[in-house]
Amino acid sequence: MLSLRRPKQGKAVSALPGGQCGLLLPSPFHANASMAALGAMIAEGSFAMGKRFSLTTFWDEIRSYQATHTNVLGSIFALLARQPRKESDAKNPLKVMNAVPWLPEFEEFEKRFDLN
Repeated sequence: MLSLRRPKQGKAVSALPGGQCGLLLPSPFHANASMAALGAMIAEGSFAMGKRFSLTTFWDEIRSYQATHTNVLGSIFALLARQPRKESDAKNPLKVMNAVPWLPEFEEFEKRFDLN
């Protein structure tokens, strides 16, 4: 895991108090990872990046990193949305998920995983 820690209390990624940006995508050289890390540094937030994306451990990693913000690509969003429902779906710290392209299922996804 690559981790950049918050140097000051009260600053956050995407204006989320105590924000932690978690990026669980492959290819750290990709612009998505670079911009997420840069955004976290500028906002004096925290950034964590997993070794690789795993559909089965995605939410466990979000919880372990205490990530409040993440970016996903459309194909990954679709895979996450189609996973079987679990009782723990909404029990996660994530508040913001940027996804491209936006899919019609996103509103239901927001409710299911308690995103703002």
